[in-house]
Amino acid sequence: MRTYRMLFVGLLVVANYFLSTLATPAAARTAGIVAPSVPADVFTCVGTVGAATIDGVVRSPGDVGVQGVTVELHSLSGTRAKAVSTNAAGAYAFTGVRDGSYLIRFNPQYATGALLDEWYDNKADQASATPVVVGKGRGASCINATLAAGTQISGRVTASDSAAALQSVNVLVYDAAGKHVASGYTDVSGNYSTSPGLRTGIYRVYFASPIGKPYLAEYYTDKADLATADLVVVTAPAASTGVDAVLAPAARISGRVTDAVTGAGLPDVYVAIDGYSVYTDANGYYTSTAGLASGSYEVRFGPISNDSDYIEQRKSATLTAPNLLAGVNAAMEKGGRITGRVTDSDGNPLKDISVFVGDETNGVYQRYVSTDAAGVYTARGLPTTNYIVHFRPSQYVEEYYNDKPDRQAADLVAVTAPNTSSGIDAVLAKGGAILGRVTAADTGAGLDDVSIEVYDISGDYVETANTTATGYYTTSTALPAGSYRVKFTPKDSGAAFGYTPQFYNNKAAFAAADVVTIIPPNTATNIDAALQPGSSISGRVTGVAGAAIESVNVQVYDSAGERVAKGRTNTVGSYVTLPALSTGTYRIGFFPSSVDPGRYLDEYYNDKTALALSDPINVVAPDGITGIDAVLAQGGAISGRVTAADTGAGLSNVLVSVYNAAGEPFAYGYTDASGAYTTSALPSGTYRMRFVPQGSGGGNLTKTTSALPSGTYGVRSDQQSSEGGYLSEYSGDAVTLESAAAVVVTAPNVTSIDAALAKGATIAGRVTAADTGTALKDVYVTVYDSSGEEVAFASTKADGSYNIGNGLHPGAYRLQFRSDNSASSYAMEFYNDKATLAEADAVLVTSTTNVNGIDAALAKGSRISGPVTDANTSAGLSRIQITVYASNGSQVAKGYTGPTGGYVTEPALASGSYRVGFKPYGYGDYIGEFYNDKPTLAAAEALQLTAPTNRTGVDAALVKGGQITGQVFTGATTNAAGTVGQPGVAVTVYNSAGLAVATGETNGLGVYTTRPGLPNGSYRISFAPPNHMDYQPTFYRGKLTLATADPVEISAPGTRSGINDTVLPLRAAFLPLTLR
Repeated sequence: MRTYRMLFVGLLVVANYFLSTLATPAAARTAGIVAPSVPADVFTCVGTVGAATIDGVVRSPGDVGVQGVTVELHSLSGTRAKAVSTNAAGAYAFTGVRDGSYLIRFNPQYATGALLDEWYDNKADQASATPVVVGKGRGASCINATLAAGTQISGRVTASDSAAALQSVNVLVYDAAGKHVASGYTDVSGNYSTSPGLRTGIYRVYFASPIGKPYLAEYYTDKADLATADLVVVTAPAASTGVDAVLAPAARISGRVTDAVTGAGLPDVYVAIDGYSVYTDANGYYTSTAGLASGSYEVRFGPISNDSDYIEQRKSATLTAPNLLAGVNAAMEKGGRITGRVTDSDGNPLKDISVFVGDETNGVYQRYVSTDAAGVYTARGLPTTNYIVHFRPSQYVEEYYNDKPDRQAADLVAVTAPNTSSGIDAVLAKGGAILGRVTAADTGAGLDDVSIEVYDISGDYVETANTTATGYYTTSTALPAGSYRVKFTPKDSGAAFGYTPQFYNNKAAFAAADVVTIIPPNTATNIDAALQPGSSISGRVTGVAGAAIESVNVQVYDSAGERVAKGRTNTVGSYVTLPALSTGTYRIGFFPSSVDPGRYLDEYYNDKTALALSDPINVVAPDGITGIDAVLAQGGAISGRVTAADTGAGLSNVLVSVYNAAGEPFAYGYTDASGAYTTSALPSGTYRMRFVPQGSGGGNLTKTTSALPSGTYGVRSDQQSSEGGYLSEYSGDAVTLESAAAVVVTAPNVTSIDAALAKGATIAGRVTAADTGTALKDVYVTVYDSSGEEVAFASTKADGSYNIGNGLHPGAYRLQFRSDNSASSYAMEFYNDKATLAEADAVLVTSTTNVNGIDAALAKGSRISGPVTDANTSAGLSRIQITVYASNGSQVAKGYTGPTGGYVTEPALASGSYRVGFKPYGYGDYIGEFYNDKPTLAAAEALQLTAPTNRTGVDAALVKGGQITGQVFTGATTNAAGTVGQPGVAVTVYNSAGLAVATGETNGLGVYTTRPGLPNGSYRISFAPPNHMDYQPTFYRGKLTLATADPVEISAPGTRSGINDTVLPLRAAFLPLTLR
């Protein structure tokens, strides 16, 4: 076998995590994509194998073939394309490999012998791997590997109550960075050995609950989480033995499931709790075998098959390890059915059509069935309520019953259990399709692996397809009549990698794309694209000491400040951005992971603190840009421990929020089981903190803040405890952010701040349906203090119960009950059966005494629905936000239009008078309005609702207005290119009456665009800089009051551009001084 050494000039780009380059056939060209640190020599082994084949042998250090090694084939862009296993001789082969360049990993996780994984050719990581080339009718042979010996961790796992061996315990090994690197399973004797081999280093070990046995998981040795686990020091090739575990018994639950009418036990019913399931035996009995810790759980009982008529049930259960909670039974009732037949327009039955049946309240799919050969479907086990039936074919136009285009317009199907609602039929029509070819602009060759994305005129994604090896594509015949825009995006792992995406017809943006008109059942043909070769930006990210930083998110911004590409650093800190970039000016930001133990701080190129200050990078496609490196500074941190003031025990799951000098949330952390915490990264400065309990109390809680630069900081710890009822507080035992003690952080040091939370009172109760008395799940219960500020919340469980876990200070509170999900057909109310917050009965809390019995019975309510369309074309508008206002002006319900413009508001509303507003959430250029074609809420036509009757036909036809765009400066912020824009400036547009009618916010380059659209007229604009800046709100142009601002004239529709301004610095006020 001969080996050829080939040198390629003009190295090509690679991708996230991968650095390599080489020449490929024209159709697979990756021009301009360059990678740093790529060896000049690329080894290509061409042997006797056929085209599209890669093969080789994997051996151990003793030159013996190794069976069971997983050989992974990765594209240069970082996607694992294929994987095979070596045979008894250590041989492997990939067939059907497309022309291109690949990286190969040898992973011995399932092989014996504690061998180390590696990349071809004898490389430790992806970044340094040698590429393998397939092309020009030749495969690649002798891609061999000799794996080095590592070491293993081994031990034995037993039960603490019997000392018996525990089989089928999954043992997971994590490296110093918290990455899973090896695993193993205990055998019948409880013994285990991990694989693949481990390199010399420090590791932590996790023992999962054994399969089918109720024992608790733990970390080595007997620790609750990864952070506190004992370290296992490994020195290869010596084995690390005796890493044992003794698992404690878990809590258990048992009961029986029966037929509610006959009382007979029901076999094969699943009982699900905390992600684990067991099944009832032949007589309906069950006992859990999962490793359940003490706590409150939801238990679900349901049939295994969609062919069952039984309705799923849910119950709440509180468990205490290691005890058995017996008698958690369920008496299951039979539900109703929906059945029908699906045919084409000629009456022929359609097989394998997916039918989704969901409840009317939120469209959650209760049942998912398919039609049989006769076109018939049946959905079973449906509780009594109204349903929406959705027919979702692959080659026909989807529809909702009864011949409706979307969920909002669908006819409801009423089901009364255990009866059957029949005749819910559908006649499906063939839609249109889009056909075309994608080629390389530089060669004319067809491009494989290009994703074709079809969007409707509103910008909603509706269909996709992929090009073949010759560049051709065809979408399914499922597109309804209408106008569409098409985007062509090369896949990161495909042959078209390295070409720039575009919209049809050679357009850079969605708004500029040519429209493709579909008239079913016809196909729109010749929707072609010729993609241009593009460029990449690459570099390396390190710490101050030069160590590589992994998993840094790299974001690329265009000249307007919009994100257009991204990358992620690999194990050696290198990155390459994707997708390919066209010629232009770009900026780059580096954002380390929030869980990075190095506590590194964000920055922009080149060592700048803001996007606007960053150095621009000029790209000339197809030439790649290399050497765009970053050295990230290490921040400080805040860490400490949160305890219960009455017991001294650590409190787990306390949210620790850190606020900057402007009072804005800046970083956070959560306490662990011991009460310890560490916040996420912060620069040096002064902060304040809040501690808020979030979950059950007790235990120890430890966390540490991530990167903080030098300075003074304030810390607040917020903890909500569903059981403990401890009070939130701010740093320094303060009750408000303003009075919180300041916390100074000096990077890279860690500041220690502890908190001891006082006990408070809780409020508890139960929520039911007024019409049936049944429990209501997922009802939001919100607590307001005497000033009307929201101070706590909870959700009802399956049995309708709730407990406000946040500790409450003595005082008077008011409660709101707002339904959601399965309960959203019930109207909101305040305690005690009141319509508004002002009318609500007060709930008095004294001392630390818990208040129980604050119940609510919710009545069925009404919904509002209708279509929203374009006033000129009558086309439906999606993503329009509909807001419902009560008579006092408060927002009480909302909805969003679907693909065809229909909407239904949620939650349901009690009888009363309401007003409706339409806000173009997804469109910047449409003018918002209120019902019925009114410009303000005060002028809106009121709707009278009589629950539970729904109100339909509340329509709106929106017209396009004008928008304003520009850039905002501070006048003092500059970079190499001169004065730059100021990010975070709030832009507000006022009409002639002084009312705010549109808003915007400047992006990282100070650029803004207002929305929604504006009608013809004269407007004035304010620019409000972020709170922490020493600048004041400024009115256009450079004025100090709204009245003196220069007016801006709008002629709709269209965009008024160039409305730039410079915000003014704060001015000191001087008082007259009289000397005596």
